[in-house]
Formats: sequence, C-alpha cells, structure tokens
Amino acid sequence: MALSQLLWLEVMDLSSRYDLMAAKKHEEDVMNEISKNPMGSAVSPVQVAPHVFYAGNKWVGVFFIDTGDGLILLDTGVASQYPIIMDGIRSFGFDPKDIKKVLLSHAHYDHCGSMSKILEYTKAKSYVSKLDAVFLDDTKALLTHGNEYSPFNPDYYYEELEDISQGRISIKPVVIGAHTPGTTCFFFTDVDEETGKEYKVAVHGGLGYVFLHTAKDPIAAIDCYRKAQMAVYDCPVDIALSFHTYNLQILEKVAESGWKNLINQDAWKAMLDDRLEKISDIEKEFI
Repeated sequence: MALSQLLWLEVMDLSSRYDLMAAKKHEEDVMNEISKNPMGSAVSPVQVAPHVFYAGNKWVGVFFIDTGDGLILLDTGVASQYPIIMDGIRSFGFDPKDIKKVLLSHAHYDHCGSMSKILEYTKAKSYVSKLDAVFLDDTKALLTHGNEYSPFNPDYYYEELEDISQGRISIKPVVIGAHTPGTTCFFFTDVDEETGKEYKVAVHGGLGYVFLHTAKDPIAAIDCYRKAQMAVYDCPVDIALSFHTYNLQILEKVAESGWKNLINQDAWKAMLDDRLEKISDIEKEFI
C-alpha cells in the first residue's frame, strides 16, 4: 500500500510503544513559538550556493534562487515569517516583486504559511504536488495549530511537468512522498560564475516522521518511508540543502567559511543514512 493511502486516516495513539506524541508536542511548541515570536530565532540570510540563498530562522526557512531573470522561491515559511523573508531577499539586493515562481516542498504550515501573502504581493505562479494540493485548505492536516493561514489555489502540479525553468536555472521536481503524500525534492545545476564550475544542488522536501501519527499500519508506512528516500538516494549531489537547516548544519558551516563549505558529495547520502537508521530504530518498537 502506498504511503499516500496510509496518511491522514484515523489518529492512532502510538505513544505507548514509541514516544511519537512527545515529538509531536515538541514540534507544535516550536511552531507556535516561531509563529508568535518570529524574530526570536531569526537568522541573518546567507548564501548557500552560487545563486541560492537561505532566509528564515534556526528551525525552518526558505531558499530563494537568483535565475538572472527573476527569482524562484522554494517554500514560504509560516505566516509571521513573511516580513523576515521579504527583508532577507532585499538584504542581498533583490526585489521580492521579482519572484516569478514559488515551489512548495510539501503541505505543512511551516512550509506554506506565507504562501498566500507572497502570491498576492508578487503575482508569482505557484507549484505543488497534486497529492498535497488536497490539504491546502485543511488546517488540521497542515498542522497550523491555530496559527494564521489563508488557503491558495496552485497554478501547476509537479506531476504534470518535467522541469521548471527560469533564466539560468532549470529545476527538476521529484515527488517522493513519505513525509506527506506529495513531499517533493528539488534538483538543479548552479554555476559559479567566478570559476565556471558547475554544482549539482539538491533540496530535500521533508524528512520528518509525522506520518506515523496517522498511519493505521506503521510498519507499512515505515517501509514506504524507506522506499521514498531510496528513490533519491543515489542522485549525484555536490551541495545538499534542507529547509530545516539543522539536518545538515547549514548555518554553522556557512558561518565558518561561506557557501563553499557546503560542497560535499557525501553529505546528501549521509543525511539520508542518518534518517534511515533512525527509522529502523523506530521500527523495532513496533515489531
């Protein structure tokens, strides 16, 4: 059974065998904190690849890409992060109104909370997986926890496209599911104009285990999680990125010596290996 068929069914209390409820409560607390006090954990925007930048806070944020012909925005953060994201774009000399396309990694509030505001301001086109589009007006499924949110209607679905191109950048969206039914990873090549060197950049769409809160069959759900990660495991990646920067210590590495410190052909697989090892430990709790 596909993971998308297991998700968003009756909630199953798994806390007696693995403390998923404690993890869920922690994420809810963090979400509420950054929604109510977005500046409390905000970080200065940083460059993470030749034409890619991060804005947000220590827990979650967005990536914006300078295509030479406008900007592509990956995710939008929670609603209260909207001014932080806009200011982050301006801090690198760009105009937020030059955002042409907004790509959503998955339908969770910390990734799409500002979407309607950004689309209204920029008139950009929005992209999302068809599998996640059904949740965009479901505040419970989005895990908004009562925070500000306005639904939006996507312009395009990844499943109906091959690449999404703008200027010098052509992004290949790969829908893998697992974290949500339509969780999507993004792959593209970026070129360092100073050296002419090309870098394969990958942004993972979502690695969390929140799906276990609603899975009727956690073992089947875990198996689907493995298959999802293995679908992108062998992709060649020079610069690995995650919207939750702690997955790759992005901010710490950039602070040490700039974006080139993120060049590591082993980082993508190492990140996935870590998550696959953890999901195996969780699986033992159900066997």
